[in-house]
Formats: sequence, C-alpha cells, structure tokens
Amino acid sequence: PRGFVPKWTGILFLLPVIAPDEMRLKVPELSIQVLDVGQGLSIIFGTRNHVVVYDAGPAFSGRFDAGERIVAPSLKMSGYNKVHTLVISHSDSDHAGGVNGLQSRIPIIRKLSSSQILGPRCETNQVWEIDDIRFTILLGGIDASDNNQSCVLLVQAGEFAMLVPGDIELLAEQMLLDKELPFIDVMISPHHGSLSSSSPAFLNHVAPNTIIVSAGYMNRFNHPHPRVLARYEARQVRILNTAKVGSIVIYVTDNHLELVTARSKYRRFWYD
Repeated sequence: PRGFVPKWTGILFLLPVIAPDEMRLKVPELSIQVLDVGQGLSIIFGTRNHVVVYDAGPAFSGRFDAGERIVAPSLKMSGYNKVHTLVISHSDSDHAGGVNGLQSRIPIIRKLSSSQILGPRCETNQVWEIDDIRFTILLGGIDASDNNQSCVLLVQAGEFAMLVPGDIELLAEQMLLDKELPFIDVMISPHHGSLSSSSPAFLNHVAPNTIIVSAGYMNRFNHPHPRVLARYEARQVRILNTAKVGSIVIYVTDNHLELVTARSKYRRFWYD
C-alpha cells in the first residue's frame, strides 16, 4: 500500500532469484514419510514431480481403514493429488487392507503387487527411475509363503539408499544374501521386527545405519521381538519405532539426510 514501506525494499524479495545456487533454499530430492498406521505399514516416497506409495496400511474395520483415513489425507496435505505408483508388498490385511480406501480418495495410476489379485506382479530386478530417483524391486513374487512373496524395494537418491523388505522371513532373506547392495542408510524392519525375520546373516549383509520399525502400540504380536531388538543393538543400529515416536519423515537433499519424528516435532505436555 502507498506509504506503507519504501518500494525499493521489494528488491530484497528478489535476492533468492539472483543469489548463487548454494545460497538458495534447497528443495529435497526425495521426501519419505513412514506413516504411523498402527500395526501395519505405509510409506510415501515423494520426488520432485511424482509420488510412490509402498503399502496402504491396515483395515481396522468395515468402516475404517488406514488408506482412506491416514494415507490419503497425508498425501493431500503434502500436495499430491494422485499416486503415480502404488506398490502393495503382499496381500496381508495390515499392508493391503487400506488399498480400496486409498483409491476411493485419490487416483492411482499404476499398481504393483506380489499378488495378481491386487495388481500386476512386481518382478525381481524390475527397475524404474523418476526425477533421478531409482526404484528397484530386488525380490518379488517368489514361489513361497505369502510373507516371503513380499515385493522387496530398494530406493536410491544419489548416495542415499533405503531398503523396504515388507514381511519377508528367513527364506527370502537368504535369497537376498547374493544381492550386491549399496550402503543402506535406512531399512524398514522386516515383518515389523518379528522373530521369524531379521536373521543375523541378513543383518550382517545389509548392515543398515538406521532401522525403522512400523508397529502398533502394545500390539498382540509382541512386535518388535526383544531378541530382534537385541540383534539390532548388538550391531549398534539406530532404532526408531513408530509406536513410540509416531510418523517419521526423512528428507534427502544433496546426499544430506534429515530425519524428523512426529513426537519430537509436535510435542504434547501429556506425554513429554
């Protein structure tokens, strides 16, 4: 407005445009949201122009599922109006229960799954790249039990790498021992930290820096199992559990990693 401030001060707002690249605000190459869906799993991978979702969380009842009530609102709050690829690790309800609810709220362009009932099958060594982010199915749809059929996803952004193994157990873990892997910054705990997974040989091979457990508070399966946590701790792995810290967001920018938990960002006096 006239007389409010001198007009020349508008030059200050142009400085970000003419500033050298290193002085401008850095836009994340990749943002990762490990959602708190209770006893289940759902992860949102946001690139500059696309979004990939791994699993849609559980269906708690006929009237409430995580896909409609948690995943879809999280996508919309992040500015996404469609899902370019939905990877459904396997058919268990804590991973696939929210698929129908999710697609009732937001369009899904492509699906991949270990089950042809849920979508085209993910294939071992299947690769796609979007916005310089590389997505690789390390293992998919093998002839085994439902858990071991999980689509195992490797996500790479520059030198950053994240492994998402779904609910694989010992058999599938052994099949991955022959895979040459990059340094794994973050791994989702296989099968929510079940004792049937996270075998010592597999942990030694992957050697992640951080493990995220997606589990429900006081869940009836006792996930993560104390013996599995002891294996992680013996390898000096950083452990984060959504049941304790809430949703977890990871920003990857120029190979720099920033990790934020909901409980630390949105503190509440009744539990902090």
